[in-house]
Amino acid sequence: RRLASLLIDEKGALKPDIIKKAISLLKNHLYFIGPSRQDEGIRNKHILQALELLDSNKELKFLLQKIFKPYQHKQAEEIIRQTLNLGEKTVITDAHARRAALAAWFCYLRQAVGSCFATAPAIILHDEQPHQFMKDISELFGTGRLKRTFEGVEYSVPLCTSSGRGGLNELFLFPDD
Repeated sequence: RRLASLLIDEKGALKPDIIKKAISLLKNHLYFIGPSRQDEGIRNKHILQALELLDSNKELKFLLQKIFKPYQHKQAEEIIRQTLNLGEKTVITDAHARRAALAAWFCYLRQAVGSCFATAPAIILHDEQPHQFMKDISELFGTGRLKRTFEGVEYSVPLCTSSGRGGLNELFLFPDD
């Protein structure tokens, strides 16, 4: 959340200088030594790869800028509030929607025992097809559903309002300098 908020200004524009600074900081502090920190390197490496792609890929930047606040979709607004830990009265803006999309992309997804079978393809899309991920987030925020067409048949699924048992409240330390 904090990193996404640092990277996108109040008007919803990316801050290229902050992206470069974050890349540099992560390269220098990718791995931590200490108790219970063994999984942080994997997460940090994922965030670093995402930042490097965001820095170098114009199409991905364009897709992020095409994410807008939900229009008359209270559930999508609530998901953005929960993702960014915003107050109930906060009026959702395009900047919030873009920050939520980035925060979701920066999350290191994993599949554990008991998680849904659909988690594996979601992880592949999230990690290996970030352009499609941004398009999907845009569609979910814009329409409240996600559509796919297979062999001429259109399938549509509604936006799920449950975040499951994810790590939305897990602390990520990001140094100020």
